[in-house]
Amino acid sequence: MTSNPIHPLAGDALMPPERPIRAEPVDFVVPAGGTGNFCQAIDKEVFSLRAIVFGTGSLVALSLGVGHLAWLDADGLSLTDTLLTALVSATLFWSVLSLLTAILGFRSKHETQVRLLMKRVPEPDGSGLVSSRSVALLVPIRNEPVASVEERLVVMIADLDSAAQTRQFDLFVLSDSDQFSNLVDEAAMVARLRGGFGAGAVSVYYRHRAEQTDFKAGNIRDWVECWGGAYEIMVPLDADSLMSAEAITTLCDTLLDYPSIAIAQSWPQISGAQTVAARAEAFGSFVYGSLLARGYARWAGATANYWGHNAAIRVSAFASHGIAPSGFLSHDSVEAFALRRAGWGTMLIPERLESYEEAPRDLSGFLDRDARWCLGNLQHARLIGVSGAPLLARFNLLHGLVSYIAAPVWLAIFAAWLTLGSGQAATALHALGGLVLLAGVYLCLLAPKLMGVGLAFADPVLRSALGGARSVVLGGLFDVFHSLAYAPIWMVQRSGMVVASLVHFMRRGSGHPPIWRSQRGSSHGLGWQALARRHGLETFFGLSLVAGMATGDISLWALPVAFSWSLAVPLAWLSAVDLSKTRLWHWLWQVPQPALGEMVRPTSVCEGGSSLSS
Repeated sequence: MTSNPIHPLAGDALMPPERPIRAEPVDFVVPAGGTGNFCQAIDKEVFSLRAIVFGTGSLVALSLGVGHLAWLDADGLSLTDTLLTALVSATLFWSVLSLLTAILGFRSKHETQVRLLMKRVPEPDGSGLVSSRSVALLVPIRNEPVASVEERLVVMIADLDSAAQTRQFDLFVLSDSDQFSNLVDEAAMVARLRGGFGAGAVSVYYRHRAEQTDFKAGNIRDWVECWGGAYEIMVPLDADSLMSAEAITTLCDTLLDYPSIAIAQSWPQISGAQTVAARAEAFGSFVYGSLLARGYARWAGATANYWGHNAAIRVSAFASHGIAPSGFLSHDSVEAFALRRAGWGTMLIPERLESYEEAPRDLSGFLDRDARWCLGNLQHARLIGVSGAPLLARFNLLHGLVSYIAAPVWLAIFAAWLTLGSGQAATALHALGGLVLLAGVYLCLLAPKLMGVGLAFADPVLRSALGGARSVVLGGLFDVFHSLAYAPIWMVQRSGMVVASLVHFMRRGSGHPPIWRSQRGSSHGLGWQALARRHGLETFFGLSLVAGMATGDISLWALPVAFSWSLAVPLAWLSAVDLSKTRLWHWLWQVPQPALGEMVRPTSVCEGGSSLSS
């Protein structure tokens, strides 16, 4: 490795002896070269469940499409009406799929379905078993606030030390920082970590790369190539990750017990949420996000996605079949796709482990992060058709792609619906059929939230953890309002992201990613003028709708969207309000923070440096 002369701890001076392992990027042009579909037994168990979920979703979306066609038939059908209905049905399928996934999670709330499925896998012949002591914790960082990173590492190391582990964990801080002040702070942090715990369960190592190729993906790939041969399991962590010893060992034990699985992914909860945007995200993740996670884990089986952190990975499988080619931004999904294509399983563990991450503090932070994710997910289009991959692995990539493409499609559908504001179509809009159709759409969008709130209200333990019955009900109501207020803004912003990504691909090609931008700014820090520039298009759209409704050219059914767009700038500002400094803190969007999470101050690492995750 090349040393960096300006760094106080340059190069590999604080690393163990190298143990190289062959690790080359996957070539998706040639066959996968795996040793077979290890997880075929698991997939057979969930095949019927997938057929029910996808079959029912298709039928419901088709039925809503038929209702939409009947609604338009009041003014006579045209080719445009038919095409519009096809788009409505296609986009509604994904909303219906989320609803069915939440229902499945609701029905299995008292089951550990993943464990039940795993027990049905035939016993292995002993090859590929994970040894009990070789686990590496990887913490890639780039210009992060070092004090915040250190706090999390201290908590995790102390918890591992106190848990009477039978394993020896090696923690690697893998730096891609290029700011001198960060390098100095990192050197001091590593010295404190290495001197503060002695000969405990965790040894601390540090490396700084002079050539920062491919950001986080390249950082981990370089570590695998040079030191991966000494370890059976690696646990990638983001700078804002926090995991308890129990959570880490649960994921490692999954790989130890079931050699067909290459990735065991936890379901991270949101910690340190204080602002309106972050706290709404934390409430949603805890209350109904867990239903979606459990439902998805059931029908995904051994073909779940991977989110790049807070997961345990079998190093040998990753090195042989999971290295993403250079240039992919959302490399984590590509890595899961490559492993599944080679026959390895990727599993989501949906139980609420003490596995945490932080959320951006405001709408601007969420939008900056989403812009990178959009570009990364659109890159996956060229992988969906490669040979040898299971159908569901392709679907996982398609799902990420559609989550962004759906925004401009919905925007086009909304614009087309606005043309129904006069003549016979306007009469049809207020007819019973139109109201039923709109009710069906809103049911698909809001039902998962209502199920999560209902489950939390009915469960005494969850209800108490969320601050009591009043907090659960008011939190659910405010969450619905929050979603309705911000969803139209997201629709416009994501449409812009898709256009910008397509322009980027045409100019530079999908294999040339842009350099990550820092996320230091917040909606308050940007100022009103910057917010007005960023959300000027939504504001213009909203005021135009209001003017159209005032003259009677546009129906009042568009009022919620007009409200959101017209107030996009103040809503963006509101997203950064710190609720901990208001009276709302003790009853709005209460989310339990276990003792491990309380040991770390909420500093929002996601806003403090150049993000490496995708």
